Amino acid sequence: KTPAGTRTVVKTAKTKVTSHSVIGAIHSSVVHHVSLKKPSPKPETNNIAKKKRKGDDTSAVDVKLVPKGTTTVHSTKFVNEFFDIMNEDEYLKDSYLVMDNASIHKSKPIIRKIKVKGYRIMYLSPLLA
Repeated sequence: KTPAGTRTVVKTAKTKVTSHSVIGAIHSSVVHHVSLKKPSPKPETNNIAKKKRKGDDTSAVDVKLVPKGTTTVHSTKFVNEFFDIMNEDEYLKDSYLVMDNASIHKSKPIIRKIKVKGYRIMYLSPLLA
């Protein structure tokens, strides 16, 4: 117990967990397509990149960070693979694709791809997503 008037300091163990993104497409009767996006391997860092620059010192190297998470490129790839499967089934032609309101689902490349293939988009209400 902490004495009155002082802040409580709680120490917790920090664990680094690798995250995976799963993108799925389901129908009322079947799972159509599932894609797993594994994180890219961590780039090796060297000690030079960690140095702070002093004035005109150009010996330090700038390191570009690799973007994390699911990007529009991942979603577009998934949609392309999904349409290859959808186009094989005549029953699914002119169907609605129901998606949540994630910004990645509203990106212009995704919307364009869906409309060009002849499907329609319906977004879930924010209360349901």
